Amino acid sequence: MSSSPLISIVIPAYNYAHTLERAVSSVYQQLDTDCEFIIINDGSTDDTQALLATFSEKYPNVQVLHKENGGLASTRNAGIRASCGDYLVFLDADDTLSDGAIGLLKQCIAETHAEFVIGGHRSIAPNGHCKTHLPQPLPSTALARVKGYLIDKTISFSNGGCAIKRSVFEKITYPEALRNAEDIPVFAYLMANCSCAQIHAVLVNVYKHADSLRHAFQHTVNVGTQIVEVVFHQSLMPAHLQSLKQAFMVQRLLSLSRSAYEAKHYALAQDFYVRAFKLEFSVLFKWTYTKKFISALIKLRE
Repeated sequence: MSSSPLISIVIPAYNYAHTLERAVSSVYQQLDTDCEFIIINDGSTDDTQALLATFSEKYPNVQVLHKENGGLASTRNAGIRASCGDYLVFLDADDTLSDGAIGLLKQCIAETHAEFVIGGHRSIAPNGHCKTHLPQPLPSTALARVKGYLIDKTISFSNGGCAIKRSVFEKITYPEALRNAEDIPVFAYLMANCSCAQIHAVLVNVYKHADSLRHAFQHTVNVGTQIVEVVFHQSLMPAHLQSLKQAFMVQRLLSLSRSAYEAKHYALAQDFYVRAFKLEFSVLFKWTYTKKFISALIKLRE
């Protein structure tokens, strides 16, 4: 491997011993001299550490690091510090890189030199049902990109399907105070401030499952609306985009209301919805959320 690799692929691993080797294998078979590969064990309490001990012979040149549990944001930040590639790819331990993904990333980087390279992803449900998500053309202005990502939800990303230029992390890192949705401030920053390029192909397979941290209701509630202040911190979000802050707060409250409803916390669902309505009465016309609010009212009276 060269002293200055083009791409560093980092897998944060916490209690995913049952899927970790699948993820590692999907990366290892694509590695070349322009890549480095790092796995970081975030204080796992399952068989992850024992499994990683077997990797030195199976997967030569793969770096394995261990740290105390600190959450996904702290593990990604540790990966930034430990790696030396010009670009970073963060692959979740329960996902897999698609065949040829690294080659497509390298080609796009060589052609565009963009700070943020965006590929597509494939969602795979527990029953095996697959859905392909390919990136749509990005709006030409930062305002429209941030609005599309944070508020309209017309722009989405999957970590393993994106590459971020190292220099970006001189200005922003993953907020370690957030134990969920820690990638939202980073993606919002990229939409607001960075040059972007897209690859119209699936780069990562995302496996959905009920116990995934990204779907954990308690973590979502613990983060709550704190994320709004993180995203719109004046050092990260330009002044001309601060006008989107209230709309993002409304969207966040509605999302929390929906999550609470789906977790059968109906009083909490009602509270989040009412807070959103007080900020913007037009949420009444967002029927998907309003219908759940009415249903929550009915269930609380049963």
